[in-house]
Amino acid sequence: MERAIAVDWSLERRLQPAWSAPRVNEQVRAVQLARENMRLAEENDRLRHQNADLTASAEMWIRLYEAALARTKPAAGGLTVVYRPAMR
Repeated sequence: MERAIAVDWSLERRLQPAWSAPRVNEQVRAVQLARENMRLAEENDRLRHQNADLTASAEMWIRLYEAALARTKPAAGGLTVVYRPAMR
């Protein structure tokens, strides 16, 4: 995602009087902000992919758990659970 930012310096010179200094700080800041926006967009994309992977993984574990639970229910159907309080 390489993007080039073109700065038209001739337009900047025409807008300012000849005796004034060029406003480099604003243009430098614009370039910095554009780079930061690109970095944030890439990070956001990376986090979206990680979220999708984690969601798919969690759903898979839930299905595995439900399948294991379904297999144990018929086996536990004939068992009787006796509750015995702990001796003190």
